[in-house]
Amino acid sequence: IESRRTYRVSKLNMSNASAAMTIRNVLEEHVASEIFTHKNCFRGVVELDSNMTTFDASTLCFKSNIRSAPVWDKPTEKYIGFFETRDVLGAVVSAIRAVQDMKKHEDKSLNSD
Repeated sequence: IESRRTYRVSKLNMSNASAAMTIRNVLEEHVASEIFTHKNCFRGVVELDSNMTTFDASTLCFKSNIRSAPVWDKPTEKYIGFFETRDVLGAVVSAIRAVQDMKKHEDKSLNSD
């Protein structure tokens, strides 16, 4: 039984290693621009200005159907980071929870009086 188990594990490892090597070869042999299936797929990079409001940056990302974008700072002429819509959504959820917690605390205070 032990020899069969060892065989299965080594066979599994070989197939995983072989699959990993195949994937690696494909990724190394092709360039990123080849992933676009048709010429209209790539519309250019959406770039956000560092002075945009969070609302405007989020709106542009949602309208562009993207989750994140580089942030360009004109005065320094450098990219200063990446804006991610999930961070905004996380902040909104945190703010809603904070408001809910404040209301619960206020309700407890009113009920205890």
